Amino acid sequence: MVLADIATNPKPISAGEFAQKVADAVVMLINSVSGVIIPIATLSLLVSIIMFIVGSFTQSSSIKKAGASGIGATILGLVLYYAAPTILSLLSSLQLIFK
Repeated sequence: MVLADIATNPKPISAGEFAQKVADAVVMLINSVSGVIIPIATLSLLVSIIMFIVGSFTQSSSIKKAGASGIGATILGLVLYYAAPTILSLLSSLQLIFK
């Protein structure tokens, strides 16, 4: 049975090890989405701009809000994507503090 092989008491790790594992996971995530993030963000931004324009022409505040929210979410996602190296360096410096 597979469940019998799982340890019931995992060993504790230090804050530095935790920061390193989180940084490694974020680097793996960034590397896996780096090829598709810009096309997806471009498509999302175009759809959101079209929704905003259509909402302006039809005087629909809900469509306009959805378009503006999409624009904001796309820009926030791109900022976080490009700020990821800075965030990782902050995690690395925190790791050095807690060693």
